[in-house]
Amino acid sequence: MTPEDVDRVVQVARRVHDDTALSTEFYRLLFERRPDLRLLFPQDMTHQLQRFVTELEGLALCLPDLSSFEDRAHDLGRRHRDYGVRTEHYPVVREALLDALSAHLAPSFDGEDRLAWARAFNLLAEMMLEGAEPVTR
Repeated sequence: MTPEDVDRVVQVARRVHDDTALSTEFYRLLFERRPDLRLLFPQDMTHQLQRFVTELEGLALCLPDLSSFEDRAHDLGRRHRDYGVRTEHYPVVREALLDALSAHLAPSFDGEDRLAWARAFNLLAEMMLEGAEPVTR
């Protein structure tokens, strides 16, 4: 990721602050594409919708501090492992997120923003997967 990518991710995250319409669109796309993933979530998604945008913004805002981002991503990876998230879920989540951001922020979410967010998600996924690995002692 370039410094410009980081800036783009942070600026977009500030625009979706506390916006559950984004998370609603994200989950709609995710469950449309992978209905089987609906089983990983609670029946009542009210709390989850808020939690998603809060975590998304938090991750984006700590991206400039790679150490904090890594710690947060590792913790998130451990939790998601416990929820039943598997490696093959990450690409569909990435695409649902990028498409939700594109739809929700159109036309101001441009190709450069999408690329920056794709790079940020790839970094996040890599770190989450590291955090999800069992600790061997």
